[in-house]
Amino acid sequence: MKYESTSKARHQVAIGSSSHKKGSPDLESRGDVIPSLTYAIAVGTRLARFATLSILIKPSNCGYKNAMETSLHNALKRHFAADSESVEVTVDDFRIDAIDSDGCLVEIQHSALGSIRRKANQLLESGYYLRIIKPWIQCKWIETLDRPNGELLRRRKSPKKLQSIDIFRELIHFTNVFPHPRLTLEILLVDCIEQRIDRVNKRWRRKQYQVLDQHLIKLHESDCLREIDDLWRLLDNPALPESFDTQDLATAVGQPRWFAQQIAYTLQRCNATRRVGKRGNTILYQVEPKVILPKARSAKTRTAKTRSA
Repeated sequence: MKYESTSKARHQVAIGSSSHKKGSPDLESRGDVIPSLTYAIAVGTRLARFATLSILIKPSNCGYKNAMETSLHNALKRHFAADSESVEVTVDDFRIDAIDSDGCLVEIQHSALGSIRRKANQLLESGYYLRIIKPWIQCKWIETLDRPNGELLRRRKSPKKLQSIDIFRELIHFTNVFPHPRLTLEILLVDCIEQRIDRVNKRWRRKQYQVLDQHLIKLHESDCLREIDDLWRLLDNPALPESFDTQDLATAVGQPRWFAQQIAYTLQRCNATRRVGKRGNTILYQVEPKVILPKARSAKTRTAKTRSA
C-alpha cells in the first residue's frame, strides 16, 4: 500500500507539472515548492500535502509586536518620574519605565513578578536602587463598547477586589530576588476603568471579550515591602505555635490551606521560616530569628547612566 500511494503521488505530480509550460508564471511562483514535494512524496501522499502547505504558507516578515501600553501604565510612569525626561530611559541595555527624584529606577509591573526576575537581579547586582510598583486594583469599572472608540453599551462594577495578602501568589515566583537591601516592592492600590468590546467569534476556553484600554481613576495608599518583617505585617503578625504546619497557618491568617501552602513556601524561601521536621506527611516550620539585611551604602550609590528613549 505504501509503494502504491507513492507511485500514485508521483503520477499526480507528473500530471500537474505537465499541464504548465516552461516559464509559466504560476509554475515559477511555486518553484520553491517542487524540491519539498519531491522529498515529501517519498514518505506518502499525506505528508506531501502537509509539506506543500508548509511551504506555500510562508511566515510573514512582521516581528513580535509588544502589547499596547495602557493609559493606566502611562499615567503611573509619569506620576513616579522625576520629570518628563525621566520617562522611558535606557539603563545598561534595559528599558526602564521611569527614574524618581531620588535616582531610583522605577518599574511599573502589571504582569506577574516572575517575568521581571532576570531584569531585577541584573540591575540590583549592578548596584542600582530599584522600585517595583505593583498596581493592585481595588475598584474596577468595566465599560463595554460597540467598537473601538465607539458608543458605550453597558457599564458595571467588577465584583473582584484584591487584598494585600494576595501578593503572596506573585511572591512565590519572586523569592530569588526579594528581599534585597536595594529593592522596594510597592503594592499600590488603584481604581481604574477597563474598556472592552465583545468578541464576534466566541470560542471555547477563550475570553468572551477583548480589553481595549485601562484608565486611572484614583490612587490610594501604597504598602512598601523591603524586608522579612513586612511579610509578617501583611499577615497581621499571626499567632503561631513554636512548630506549625500549613493548616495552623491557614487558621491563623484566615485563608484556605492551598493558599497557606503557597505562603509557607514563600516564607521559607525568603528565610522567614525554616523546616524543622514532619508530623506524618505534614512539614513543620519554625519562625526564624529576625534577619537584619545589610544597609545599602547611599553615599556610594551607583549613578545611572541613562539616555532618553
